[in-house]
Amino acid sequence: MNTNKKYYLTEIFLDVLENNGDKLGQEFVRKVRTFIKSTDFAELFNFLVTNAVGGRIHIKRSVVDNAIDYIINNYEKEIEDDVCISDKENAKRQMKTYMHIYKNTFTAFIEANYLFE
Repeated sequence: MNTNKKYYLTEIFLDVLENNGDKLGQEFVRKVRTFIKSTDFAELFNFLVTNAVGGRIHIKRSVVDNAIDYIINNYEKEIEDDVCISDKENAKRQMKTYMHIYKNTFTAFIEANYLFE
């Protein structure tokens, strides 16, 4: 992850979560560190962490859209690579449906709180 000051709080959050010994937290951090290679995802994650701790930063709608598309593409690859999933197309369709519901709910929340740039 980019270690510049813009993402300093995010790095602290990930380091604490990774080092607390909880397996679920460590798996979450592993996945976030994989996804964070996308600058849009990194910006979205920073937005979430900063606003969760009481900061108030804004984000561009295009960043949210691109970050969620990035997540969907990664999950599609995971489904494709998972030998335990027999109906991959159905699994991808269900995942996309849920992700779009989450995206709509999330963007509505951002709009309602005037956090879009």
